[in-house]
Amino acid sequence: KALLDRMIVLRDSGVIDFSPCETSYNTVINAYAKAAFRGEEGSAESALAILMELLDSSQPPEGDADETGAPNPNDVIPKTDAVGLVQPNTITFNAVLGALANGASEESAMAAEELLETLLSTYRSACLHNGRTAARRVQPLTISFNTVINAWARSSSPHAVDRSEGILNLMKELRADGTLPHLKPDVVTLASTLNVISRSREIGAVSHAKALYDDLIETHNIRPNVLAMNTLIKVCANCAKSDVTERQLGFSIAKEVYEHILQSATLKQDSFTYACFIKACNLVSPINQLEERRELVKGAFERCCEDGLLHRK
Repeated sequence: KALLDRMIVLRDSGVIDFSPCETSYNTVINAYAKAAFRGEEGSAESALAILMELLDSSQPPEGDADETGAPNPNDVIPKTDAVGLVQPNTITFNAVLGALANGASEESAMAAEELLETLLSTYRSACLHNGRTAARRVQPLTISFNTVINAWARSSSPHAVDRSEGILNLMKELRADGTLPHLKPDVVTLASTLNVISRSREIGAVSHAKALYDDLIETHNIRPNVLAMNTLIKVCANCAKSDVTERQLGFSIAKEVYEHILQSATLKQDSFTYACFIKACNLVSPINQLEERRELVKGAFERCCEDGLLHRK
């Protein structure tokens, strides 16, 4: 950041005749994003501040509006002005979204969601002024939405499930209405949304998670990976305080998914698979299936050891 500021000072004083470019700003923002990942306080806010400065400096000119009040489409958003102001792109936004997601708080998750809304409005404005092709440089991507869902998963907010599913529904709406026809929930969307549910410990979480899992797979032709399946097992393992019917459903789903992973020719179980399944057996298996539980736990533990995946956790 100090080098970036120094470059601007030298440019403004006439010592150099070039300006910081898109890469310059993205590099600084990425540095703050990595610092946020390491837990350095204030890094995400610093990245956001730089992005907002860029946004303020790259607003479209105030041209003539038509009789409806809409901006004149002939007013083109400048990419760089005479003194070198740079317009942020999707990479810039995604880096800041990632930094905010690492904040692991309701405030940072809300800031990430608001920034996603800013990215979407910036894209819509760019489409209006420059056309959809030129607007691709600020086009929201699936990873943009996934990052915000992950921010809510890390937030420990009581509103996390509702907020993350709101983001998921927004993805579906933007694809359906043609605003972002390329936008499609993927396996990361699936795993991240399930992770939000698993951390919520909400009543009916198992039924909720299984319905979402089935819907995304069928509607968007998602092929679930081990992470998504592990997370579904984790939802089941976390329903110990639910009623008997929900716990029985959780045990049944956890067992079914676990066995599917083991029997698959394309999926490879990991330590998280065994840990989640053993926890599911211990916490949610029905009282009249204790012998089956013992055998399942014993089998999972022995197989985990054979696979060389046993660790202290």
